[in-house]
Amino acid sequence: MYYEILYIDIANHYGTTWKCVEKNIRNSILTIWVSSNDRMLKKVFGRSSSDNRPTNKEFFKHTYEYLDTIKHQCAAGALHPRFFCPSCHSHCQIMENIFSQMTDFYDIAN
Repeated sequence: MYYEILYIDIANHYGTTWKCVEKNIRNSILTIWVSSNDRMLKKVFGRSSSDNRPTNKEFFKHTYEYLDTIKHQCAAGALHPRFFCPSCHSHCQIMENIFSQMTDFYDIAN
């Protein structure tokens, strides 16, 4: 499964174990879920904060599908994503680069 390979690759890159990576992804999902940003949760996951949060696998699946939709809209010229820092709310080139790398990675994995 691609997500298991992803855990191992991330763990190797950061000098940790795949179990720590898996746990941190679960914690990240929990943090996203309790943020109660129901508009975004509905848009990406098709559910609200009052629904059960996704498993890690579901999280990756829905996130990939959402990013893939954005990528196709960008390729068609219909959208140019602008990412903003959650702290200072200014444009963030680093987030745009991460988005690009993630979509490239998932294209290779699929």
